[in-house]
Amino acid sequence: QSRTYLVNGNINIQGKSLFGDNYRTTVIKMSGSNTNTPLFINSANSSSSWGSGGGFWIQGLTLMGNWDGSTPNPVGINFPDQLGSVIKWYAGAYCTLLESRITNSFAHSMYFDRLGYSNFCFNEITTGKYDGIHLDGVSGSESVTSTEISYNSIHSCRGNALIYLKNAISVHVTNGVYEDATCALYINGNDNRNIVFTQNYTEFVDVGVDFQGQGLLTTVTDNFLSAVITPINIANPLSARTGLYTRNLFGNYDFISTMPEISAGYGNSHLLSTFAGQIGDGTPAFILSARDNNNFNANTAIAQIQFVHSGNVNQAGGKLWL
Repeated sequence: QSRTYLVNGNINIQGKSLFGDNYRTTVIKMSGSNTNTPLFINSANSSSSWGSGGGFWIQGLTLMGNWDGSTPNPVGINFPDQLGSVIKWYAGAYCTLLESRITNSFAHSMYFDRLGYSNFCFNEITTGKYDGIHLDGVSGSESVTSTEISYNSIHSCRGNALIYLKNAISVHVTNGVYEDATCALYINGNDNRNIVFTQNYTEFVDVGVDFQGQGLLTTVTDNFLSAVITPINIANPLSARTGLYTRNLFGNYDFISTMPEISAGYGNSHLLSTFAGQIGDGTPAFILSARDNNNFNANTAIAQIQFVHSGNVNQAGGKLWL
């Protein structure tokens, strides 16, 4: 019904379905202030076998933590077992969040230790102390897999990223709006496969997509990536192999300071194409590099193309360096 429900402790909703009239009028709120207490949990823990934690279906609700927006969390971001996320879930599968709002989390807004076959669509996630959606896989065999994150507005979360993935397989992030954070999508871990980030919009973020981990078949395509520092950062180009980074538009609304370097490393990575961007101070607008595929550890480019705009922001044209 259309009302606000106050709760003062964890509610185990494993295997449950919760439906509100709509997220504007049906609110479930953690009482008190800054208590670092999860709102919704399951009965599993970090030692439970993959998938044993079950799932939930939530639709048409606002889920509100009790963070006041300024008080520091007494627990660091790297200790998720001790964090009071609004939704805190272990070893889960078939978790669905639709047409809902999550706000004022004293930790990650949604934290999942391993996850599969889940959908988070048409939601707003905002004003969180740490990440918006934090999906943490242990390894390739204990991973985050087969999950759809689409048509969400995620903003004003103060952690590493609005969406954090670690050891993720077949996770698709599409048609979202991501604003006001350090990073829109952060990819970590040593075993990531078939991550898709497409038709998304970012602004007022330092980095659009930050790929710090390793993996195969990452697709970043058809996005508008406006960022303060860099739209795409690939920290380990020799490890992020066979990726596709095409048809992205780099906005200059925030006057980006550096454009990304996308490198073709061992394993025949696909080079990016049809990127657009402008800095205006002679800095390369983007760099294409080919590296020595006969030497896995080669870090020196054997061929490089730099596209440079060397005029002011009102001038067209530029230079092509070969």
